[in-house]
Parts: sequence; structure tokens; C-alpha cells
Amino acid sequence: MFKTNAATSRRIPRSIVAGVISTTAMTVVMQQLFSRLPPDEQYPLPPEEIATIAEVKVLGRTLNSEQHMAWTVFSHFGYGMTLAGIYSWIAERLPFTPIVSGVLYGLLVWAGSYMGWLPAFHVLRPATEFPPARRRLMIIAHIVWGAVLGISNSAGLQKDS
Repeated sequence: MFKTNAATSRRIPRSIVAGVISTTAMTVVMQQLFSRLPPDEQYPLPPEEIATIAEVKVLGRTLNSEQHMAWTVFSHFGYGMTLAGIYSWIAERLPFTPIVSGVLYGLLVWAGSYMGWLPAFHVLRPATEFPPARRRLMIIAHIVWGAVLGISNSAGLQKDS
């Protein structure tokens, strides 16, 4: 049975907040960098591509545009918060500063997702097949996500002390 204690009780809301903050920062960076992509590379970014595929595979239907946008945001933030929760369990055991730990984790998430499970499950092609500017955009976005996650999670740890 899963037992909760005071540390776990604090970790869960802290990781949710850290996940929302870091995913928001990531999303802003993605939007800014997207506008700088060459016009022929300004097609939906991976969170929307993944959401489109998940609509059919998970929900069993295609959504209207409003529902699709809500599903995209929900799934993107849900994934960010879930991975923030995992990070909160390992962060205090890492030998690096919070920002370095977060950046390394963000890069691990990028590689594990875009070079790992997404291609393995035929959701997206591997990141090596993305146009270079789009690949850089996603790497930078994950670096930002990880850095902000490391900082925001660390701030929550300091409050817990």
C-alpha cells in the first residue's frame, strides 16, 4: 500500500506547481521560437502533433478545433506535470545544482521522448528526422523547461525545510 508522509504531502503540490510553471515557460519559448522558423517549417509543433494522434488513438475520434486546442493544452501540461512529479522524487538525490539537474533532466526527457518512446510507438518520427531548426527549437524548449523545473522545485524544497 502507498503510504503518505509529511514530505510526500508537500512534494505532490510542489511538483504540480513546478510542472505548471516550467511547462508555461517552455510553451512561451516554443511560441517565440516557432515564429522565427522558416515559413515551410511552421506546421504544428510536437505537442499538437502528438495530441492529434492521441485524439484518434486514445479518444477514438477527431475533435473540433476548440476541443483540439483544449486537448493539446491538457495533454502538454499533463505530461509536463507528470514528469515534474517524477523529477521531484529524484531531484534531492542528484549531486548537481538545481538548475544543472533540471537542465540535464529536461534533455533526458527530450531524448527519451523524441528519440525513444514517441518513435517506438509510431507517434512521431525520431528527432533526427526533424528539420534542424525545429529540432533546435524543441531542445531549447526542454532546456528551459528543465531549468525552470529545477529552480521552481528547489524553491519548494527550501520552503519545506
